[in-house]
Amino acid sequence: YTAVQQQAAFNWFVNALNAPDGRPRWVLAAGNLPPADLHLREDLRTRLGWGHVFALQALNDLERRTVLRTEAESRGVVLSDEAMDFILSRFSRDLGSLMQLLHQLDAYALQTRRAITIPLIKSMLENE
Repeated sequence: YTAVQQQAAFNWFVNALNAPDGRPRWVLAAGNLPPADLHLREDLRTRLGWGHVFALQALNDLERRTVLRTEAESRGVVLSDEAMDFILSRFSRDLGSLMQLLHQLDAYALQTRRAITIPLIKSMLENE
């Protein structure tokens, strides 16, 4: 990052914390490295490391299945391995989309008073 970019980022950070209306703003930054490992001015690097720092990783297939099954169970929904395989092979695999699909399936299953099965999933898609 250039010196000008780093100065602008530092100014933005300070102004967010000392907003003219007196209400501090949240600062959220993302990067490929933790703040401590960034090659930036020391004052900017340390300020970026003031708050919580999280390492986010994409879920692998097993983790994705675990999250989906846990959410289904918390709703009182039984999601068979076959239904899970069908969902994961035919729909978007990002967690947000999967949670939205599970919500739709749960509502449709309650409305039709049926368990979540592959035929129910196909039926829901046909009726959308």
